[in-house]
Amino acid sequence: MRYWIKNIQDNAPENVDRVIVGNKSDLVEKRIISTERGKEFADSQKLHFYETSAKEGTSVDDAFMDLARQVKQRVSDTDTTKATNTGVSDGTTVIPTQPAPTQQKGCC
Repeated sequence: MRYWIKNIQDNAPENVDRVIVGNKSDLVEKRIISTERGKEFADSQKLHFYETSAKEGTSVDDAFMDLARQVKQRVSDTDTTKATNTGVSDGTTVIPTQPAPTQQKGCC
């Protein structure tokens, strides 16, 4: 895990969203890392921790939804910062508009 976290720190944007996911939680007899150790490590990295099992459908949606919430919050915070930097000081959020997509001619 330390290798992957270092790799993310070295190669991803500084504000990249991350969670730690321990998979195959249904294979209890093959467990190498305890839940407690996983949680402690995640806490030490200030990350959320999930144990998942695709086979049993356990916590997979929770992990994805948490990551999606983190992305949404970061994007929302970024939009607020951009609006603040435009000089709008009355609490109004400025949302830049983009031109409507053009219809392509042809078949593809």
